[in-house]
Amino acid sequence: MQNHFLWAGLLGTLPFAQPTPSQLCRRIPSDHEWPSPADWDALNTTLSGRLIRTDPIGHVCHDPTYDADACRYVQDNWDNVEWRTSLADNLLSPAFAGDSCDPFAPRAMPCTVGGNVLYNVNVTTPADVARGIEFARRRNIRLVVKNTGHDFLGRSVGYGGLGLWMHNVQGMDLIPHYKTHDYSGPAIKLMAGTQSYQAYEFVNRHGYMIAGGECATVGIAGGFTSGGGHGPASSYLGLAADQTLEFEVILANGTLLRAARDGETEDLYWALSGGGPGFGVVWSVTYKLFRDVPVVGNVISFKAGNRTEAYWQAIDTWNSLITAIADVQGFAYTNIGPDEFSITPVFVPNSNRQEMETLLSPLHRRLEELGIPYDSNTTEFRGFYDAWRALLPQKGAGYGINHLTTRLLPRRVFTQDLQNFASVARSIVDEGGYLLEMVVSPRHASPVSSGGRGRSDTAVNAAWQSSDMLFYAISGRENSTQADVDDQVTYAWGDRLRALAPESGSYMNEADPDEPDFRRAFHGEKYPRLLGVKRRYDPEGFFMRRLLWGVRSGWRGGMGGFVGLGR
Repeated sequence: MQNHFLWAGLLGTLPFAQPTPSQLCRRIPSDHEWPSPADWDALNTTLSGRLIRTDPIGHVCHDPTYDADACRYVQDNWDNVEWRTSLADNLLSPAFAGDSCDPFAPRAMPCTVGGNVLYNVNVTTPADVARGIEFARRRNIRLVVKNTGHDFLGRSVGYGGLGLWMHNVQGMDLIPHYKTHDYSGPAIKLMAGTQSYQAYEFVNRHGYMIAGGECATVGIAGGFTSGGGHGPASSYLGLAADQTLEFEVILANGTLLRAARDGETEDLYWALSGGGPGFGVVWSVTYKLFRDVPVVGNVISFKAGNRTEAYWQAIDTWNSLITAIADVQGFAYTNIGPDEFSITPVFVPNSNRQEMETLLSPLHRRLEELGIPYDSNTTEFRGFYDAWRALLPQKGAGYGINHLTTRLLPRRVFTQDLQNFASVARSIVDEGGYLLEMVVSPRHASPVSSGGRGRSDTAVNAAWQSSDMLFYAISGRENSTQADVDDQVTYAWGDRLRALAPESGSYMNEADPDEPDFRRAFHGEKYPRLLGVKRRYDPEGFFMRRLLWGVRSGWRGGMGGFVGLGR
């Protein structure tokens, strides 16, 4: 059996301060105890010069550092998600930092760091992580762990804090014959900085597929997996958290630990597999791989024109097909606005054109009966990678989403309460919102993808196991105060969704940052057990973020504010 405690000799030489229970708030730059310039210089020396001071991306578009050519480059590439995610100070949802340095704002407008961390450690070794943790512990400042900046909950910001930038922790190792007591087959070890497109390209060359995300630049091994991790193959393979075999994780005391199901760290392995962040800094994850299969995809769109009622009748027909798509282990990505509907795409592994046309024929017939013109194109692909590249065009980085709320909707909604669902969905659009419906049903995944173990063996929210759809309501209101938008999304729309499926929950990686009952919504009945694991491996509660482990308060928008460490 492998040694559970790795790098102990290296990391064990570092001293670790023990914060007192009275330290309930993190220090910020205005505090007297804030680290001095000499302290930061000393940290940089211990890191061999890998400490990066935050200069917001847009600073070249504002005085006194205005540079016309550099500003033009930033503006031209603002929607280039690959470029943005390669930068240490990137946030794809900059509203969480207060939009503090908008490259499109007037040149004379002040540019500030806002809610961003002040420094990032360009992590290359586990010792870098350990030294960053130790510095943050001793100074009682916020610590943020980030790879690409994909973030809907504000967990990539930390006013005045220190960031651990994991983006350059790269590496993939194919393991043709991985064997444990409950799994035998191919696997891959991904380092913390690996993004979906890198993993997809690599495993495709070897004839495999992996449970990753829709977006090419999302990192797989960090927050994606810890939150569950859905993607276009999730109804066929299951969630990313269902495929984990082992983790390497750095704890709050600096120890690099192997967490797996074959020893004393089984509880930590369970928690890291879908139980959310906050247990440690993930260094690597080993996942199951699966033989590639053909994929068929369809892209369809239509518009309301001046026929609003007919438009919504067609959408009702689409929603009546949700269970059928889930039953064939399919995925769908549907955008619905007040006057335009698009599915980009319906994505079904191990299927063919004829089966797809049969699946969608009720929608096609209904559109023709209603006299609504539509575009519908079906394409067959030899494997997952080709289908993913062609059918899921990568959206621009832009400004991110202002505010959204989500709900996992169980099959019951579509078989017993479809009319009520239609009423809720339309009311949100009528009030200025936009809808995103994802057909994601991991309970339909093939038995082979679970390696012989049930989904109950992970910490993934149990609501996933009865759901056929992840439903998003997204604010589209303009000329409204942020407070008005937040109240509308969290309470007006969120309350309707909670009433529609009170027994369900939300997907924690893509959720309302103001979710009223986040413990139940994100974790359900698994929260008490998760809290026990948290107390075992992080007894002082060092790894604290917004909407984690009893922490509701947090920095969002404007300047100032502490993160409380209430237990």
